[in-house]
Amino acid sequence: MVKRLGKTVFSTLCVLLMASCSGGSDSSDSQSDAQSSSPTICSTANRGNCECNNEEGFTTWTWQVAGQQRCATTYVPPSVEGALPVLISNDTYSRNRLGECRTGSEMVSAADRFGFAGLCTTSADGNWTFGNDGVVNASQPTPCSTEDSKDIIYMNGVFDIIDRLGESGEVKSDKIYSWGFSQNAMFTAYTAFCYPDRITAFWQGGSGLYVEGETNALPLMEGACRHSDFVEYGQQCAIESPCLECEYFPVYPVPTTPPMAGCIMAYEDDSLVETTAPMANLMTTEGHDATLLHFPDIGRGHTEPLMSWDWIVGCMGVVESCSPACSAAVTTCVEDMAGSTPQTREDDYFACTNAEPADCAAGCAPTLDMLRLVERPCVVDGLCDNGETSQTCPSDCSL
Repeated sequence: MVKRLGKTVFSTLCVLLMASCSGGSDSSDSQSDAQSSSPTICSTANRGNCECNNEEGFTTWTWQVAGQQRCATTYVPPSVEGALPVLISNDTYSRNRLGECRTGSEMVSAADRFGFAGLCTTSADGNWTFGNDGVVNASQPTPCSTEDSKDIIYMNGVFDIIDRLGESGEVKSDKIYSWGFSQNAMFTAYTAFCYPDRITAFWQGGSGLYVEGETNALPLMEGACRHSDFVEYGQQCAIESPCLECEYFPVYPVPTTPPMAGCIMAYEDDSLVETTAPMANLMTTEGHDATLLHFPDIGRGHTEPLMSWDWIVGCMGVVESCSPACSAAVTTCVEDMAGSTPQTREDDYFACTNAEPADCAAGCAPTLDMLRLVERPCVVDGLCDNGETSQTCPSDCSL
């Protein structure tokens, strides 16, 4: 822990000393840092449009991509020793802001609890750029080149940051996980199959895969139109300039070595729930490990599940799973509290886990049995098990 803090403080001190002691070259050096194509630690001299966080455990990085200033922030829990797995949080809507990488956020709390390093991505303009103008088909299943998307160049910088933290012993650069919700989930899936050699598993919340003839067009008319035509015509692009080449979006889950692991979730009353099964099914067809979670309709619609970070960490296996004894202890504790709604059971769950039962290793990832103490999603796998019924899981339990 002391070594990790020392490196962060030392790096920040070096930046400040160079800015204050460079004499007549200060202006040119600051401008050079601000225009660098390689991630540079954020300072008052180069912060530009980035919201920077240099509090304990946090480091914001900035660099130039395709004429835009880009930012990303890392959080390495000061209280956790050793090299940690990395969990990327994708958030295009934060527009060069910190997103979840700020003190008190749910991500920071989860990183402290489970022992992972968080990395918050962000866009400069509020939208991710998907490859090949949004056109994905059999001849172009993974448009992942730097010519396809400026965000591929950006993600190359993100992995550069991770590699630097790996070299300093702060993270495990071969244990990288990624998650997002809605459009951010589409970007998460896109980058997972663009970087199968870097990303171990992904969580895709509130979205899945557009497939021609199986699903409706997505909110920004992905699947029906090229992105450039949507920008020009809006929703009318499907009439004015329909995309006849569009077959999938955001990417086709091509086979990879090793296979990719993905968790795809949505509530039954989410308008995009129809896209989740196509992603899971095609992943399975192509040899990947897909977990499809359909959460029951409790009026939450297009949103993340309750205790979302526990689901994210547990489903992807970001850290080692809790033991059967731990799972049994937490189950007994929650059931004894007899909460009658998912919301009250969520409170009960955290009360039980925060009590640190003797059978539970610190920071272990919750098992499926533990996660389903609050909400009981249908784990769509063709098996009617784990308490599933024809009412709660009709896709697995025939009438």
